Amino acid sequence: MTRLLEDVLGEDRVAREAAVARLAIAGPRAVDRVIAALGSAPPPAPAMALLQVLERMGDPRALPALEACLDAPDDEVAASAVAAIRPLLRSGRPETADRALERLTGVALAPGRADLVRGAALDALHDLGPEVVEPVHRALATDSSRAVRRLAGWPDAGGPPSGPGPTPRALDLEAVAEALPDDPEAVRTIVLETGNAVPLTILHRLVAGIRDREGLTTDPLLRRQWIAARGAVHRVLAERGSRVALYDLRETLETRPADMPVTMVAALGTIGDRTCLEPLADAIGRSADPWLRSQLAQVFHAIRQRERLTRRHAVIKRLEAKLPDLLGPAQ
Repeated sequence: MTRLLEDVLGEDRVAREAAVARLAIAGPRAVDRVIAALGSAPPPAPAMALLQVLERMGDPRALPALEACLDAPDDEVAASAVAAIRPLLRSGRPETADRALERLTGVALAPGRADLVRGAALDALHDLGPEVVEPVHRALATDSSRAVRRLAGWPDAGGPPSGPGPTPRALDLEAVAEALPDDPEAVRTIVLETGNAVPLTILHRLVAGIRDREGLTTDPLLRRQWIAARGAVHRVLAERGSRVALYDLRETLETRPADMPVTMVAALGTIGDRTCLEPLADAIGRSADPWLRSQLAQVFHAIRQRERLTRRHAVIKRLEAKLPDLLGPAQ
């Protein structure tokens, strides 16, 4: 393990990436050594590599060290610390999850922090659903940072939107989000027509509302129509480059992949991240539908390429062991 840590702290990038993958596989038995190495204040590249290891471990013991790195003078190191805290938002230890939520919310709302770091924190909070993210979005409506306001779904400039303002149909969509009508096709149509003209919080609320309506619907045809309406919301969110409801795509993939319309599959391919890879692989392995398997495999490879994940990364090694044919022949 000492040699692996030396490789992480060294200047050889290839050796560092290989060491990161092996340390992540080592898991709990390596966490204390990784935390100690992080405390030695290495330069940015090794520090980011160590943070990447801790991100993959998701060990609650690392939280104090990760909190310290949130205040690093290097913005990329601080953003890497945000990424490492992100898995702890769903920790089985309530005190860890609550502390991670408190710290990342504080970073997202801190006007003096770099946009890179605040954006990473805001994106991480989306893992917890609308009840957590919507209050943060509302608080950012008049934020001094144009980039952060846009990430939260607000106009580029402070104050009221410029120009003629929302169309009547966009205003209708806000009303729909507050009280869903009984016609899922009408909801799908208005989302596709005006979804680009409303704040992301409205679309986020629609995803949750439509999903609740699906759960209450016993008629199979009507249920499929509600799923199609939810798929339309995901299509618009993906077109806007927003991950505010990525958690919903991931949960649908984990529980009901056969129900996913093509709009949801396409949205995953556009905005999915590495947290989607294992659910994708599981869905591919379980599916008896050749078309769906093919589509999900394309999404898997698109995300893997976008995230620049090689066979040396721990998640890819795990998935290759479970589904040897998924990655194709080694190069």
